[in-house]
Amino acid sequence: MQQQSKESNPANNAPTRANTSPNPAMQKVKAGRTYRAKPMPNNVEVASQIAHARYSGESRKRRTRLAIFLVLGVLVAGGLAAYALTIKPVVDKVGETIKEVFVTPAPVRPAPEGGPNSTPVPVVYPDWDKKEPINILLIGLDYRPQEKDSRSDTMIVVHIDPAAKTAAMLSIPRDLYVQIPGHGEDRINSAYQTGEDEPNTPGGGPGLAMSTVEHNFGIKIHYFAQVDFTGFEKVVDAMGGVTVDVQKPLVDNEYPLTNYGTTRIYIPAGLQHMDGHTALEYARSRHADSDLGRNSRQQQVLLALRQQGLNLNLISRLNDLLTQVQGAVKTDLSLTQVGSLAQLAKQIDRNSIQTLALTADMAQETILPSGADVLVPQWDIINPKVQQLFSDPMLIKEAARISVQNGTNTGGMARKVGDLIGKEGFSVVDLSSAPNQGSYPVTTIIDYTGGQKPHTVDALRKSLGLGASDVKQGDPAKSPAASSDKKPVDIAIIVGDDRLK
Repeated sequence: MQQQSKESNPANNAPTRANTSPNPAMQKVKAGRTYRAKPMPNNVEVASQIAHARYSGESRKRRTRLAIFLVLGVLVAGGLAAYALTIKPVVDKVGETIKEVFVTPAPVRPAPEGGPNSTPVPVVYPDWDKKEPINILLIGLDYRPQEKDSRSDTMIVVHIDPAAKTAAMLSIPRDLYVQIPGHGEDRINSAYQTGEDEPNTPGGGPGLAMSTVEHNFGIKIHYFAQVDFTGFEKVVDAMGGVTVDVQKPLVDNEYPLTNYGTTRIYIPAGLQHMDGHTALEYARSRHADSDLGRNSRQQQVLLALRQQGLNLNLISRLNDLLTQVQGAVKTDLSLTQVGSLAQLAKQIDRNSIQTLALTADMAQETILPSGADVLVPQWDIINPKVQQLFSDPMLIKEAARISVQNGTNTGGMARKVGDLIGKEGFSVVDLSSAPNQGSYPVTTIIDYTGGQKPHTVDALRKSLGLGASDVKQGDPAKSPAASSDKKPVDIAIIVGDDRLK
């Protein structure tokens, strides 16, 4: 099929979106796009039928891929909820939308081992008053009402430290081959739909997705926020577009359309002001580089949206923004919590935001016997980088030396718990057997510092799901020596039989 430039066809120059920006940079972007197939009709009903036919019949490789999640970029960094909290008439007007967006958090999640007989794990939420770190899983869905399959195409973990006023983002590729709790190994993007398909899954799709990230990356996930790609476009347009500094020209000769055709998209280097559709193209394109490469572009757009939210006075756009997110955005953060994060976002400097997108050396491209293309994670490379990215500044400052002792009659429990807390940034310097092994029904933390490292003790207690009564004070003079260097430890964890369940 012969390609045809938009400039050569007057019909193609007619506006197709109500929020098309007159910005010259945007026109420059659009001017570089060439179509091989007729553009999608503007009629919503016809468009829906075309999308349904395509999504029902084509292979998974050709399905549309959502590549960016802006929930925090809009709701948090943009300060949407903060305004909603202070403008009661507007809140009253969009009350039903708020109820739909903000859902009640699930008290439990699927256990790491999964299975119908496993006991769900209680969720330990951070103490907002004490400004404890918060981890939020951003989930993007390529959702169509006609389709049952709503796999998450991208996951981004956002880490926010209110005390240190820092933030971090970890992008997880959709094809990463991981352990899905209770369901064996699969692509990580299957976790969401698997949880939705099983009505007894605690927390549904978001619950299993969060549990999967926790189990594989050793990151505590407290909340989720999800958005579909249609909602993404609408919200970006409602914010007046977003300005992105494109590092190098992006050329994709096979960008898929919903009518089975393809289009050539071209976005030049330099500052480009993009509307929602173009921003989605920039973040979603994968033929220009790879799935790993586009993760960096996703983070770039999310950070640009954050800046856009900080620059704008969104009060004039609040009603439109809340209207656009209805049916497209959902989170188990409360309205008040999002408002608090919105205020915090203003205090976090851009230089205090770290990012990590998995690169080719962290995941090996592999074809399974089934023919599926997956990315096999190289955990020996990934784990140290994730630990560094999500490190707790207070844990680093206290630098507590931790001994993990097996108090059960089951071998390997000290190493199992040691590996678990090691992924969370705790410094484990000793693995050993506890005195009177086999006589500890409950896991216990013994503090030999005389209360000098309270943050570490409290973080350990919450990480292991223990109560305040499970923390004991030990005599500093009787602190055990680590097997690694024979020096005294600060804190000992005696693993009890409760960890066997």
